[in-house]
Amino acid sequence: MLLIRRYIKQNVNFLEFPMWLTTIKKDPDALLLNNIEGYAYNAKKGVPCKVDINILYGLLYLCQENNWNTKIETTPYSFLTLCGISSNKERKVRLQESLDRWLDVKISFLNTFYDGTGRNKTGKQWLSFHIMDFAKIDEKTNQLKVVLNNYWIEKIKDSAFYKYVDFEEIKRIKSPLALRLFEILDKNFYGRNIWEVGIFKLAEKIPMPEKHIAHIIPRIQTATRKIKESTSLDVSVETVKQGRGKGKFIFTKVKTKQTALPKQIAPPEQKTLPKTKQKKAKPKTKTLTTIQQNLQRQKQQMQEQ
Repeated sequence: MLLIRRYIKQNVNFLEFPMWLTTIKKDPDALLLNNIEGYAYNAKKGVPCKVDINILYGLLYLCQENNWNTKIETTPYSFLTLCGISSNKERKVRLQESLDRWLDVKISFLNTFYDGTGRNKTGKQWLSFHIMDFAKIDEKTNQLKVVLNNYWIEKIKDSAFYKYVDFEEIKRIKSPLALRLFEILDKNFYGRNIWEVGIFKLAEKIPMPEKHIAHIIPRIQTATRKIKESTSLDVSVETVKQGRGKGKFIFTKVKTKQTALPKQIAPPEQKTLPKTKQKKAKPKTKTLTTIQQNLQRQKQQMQEQ
């Protein structure tokens, strides 16, 4: 079976800092997201969840496929199919709701946006921008039109600090927590195979509503197992306790081992007919020829007598 892969370039900052929640949160202030130092998240119409991030990845894929064109035109049916979402009437309404959420999202970075060359070299830097500028679903023409924020797209297109994520793998991860952990691991395995992080630090990065270490550990272990089952990222996690109520996770990315090619063995016929035997066969031919010549000479001598 041929695996289809759809790679999307993504700025690592948008993997490190959460753009959606693993739980459906109705709180418009997005308190969990605003607990991260140097990062502010505004979403008054509801914080995007797993369905919404799948839709955003789908839009980002179409943008990049069309030479980074921020204006996207397609049909709701084609787009939902691309995102692995059924195209029934209920899902079309959910698509409209998702677009409405992304139109309202604004993210801000205060001296935390890393561009791959260094951070805070000229003093504090504040960045703030939206994700989407325009969205329309026309029932008469059956057209979906979306305009992504040009500044957000430029931050991905021109980034020197980026990763390529596989959209097909993202869709295969059914667990919201596993998907968010996958984004974080993809970023933190950048140039290395082992990543250590404090248990509560990781819970903050995701972010997770759990406050007790005994609740966080099993959820992360389960999410790691689901990543390994659903994607090509072969990862394991080890928990190290560091005193009462403290500890860290050690994530290890397993390298793909290449098996050595077996030694080539000569076919049997080459063993039974070595070159040395072929050389010995030539004198035999010469001996037969000599006998024939002698017999012919004897016959001639008898005729002369």
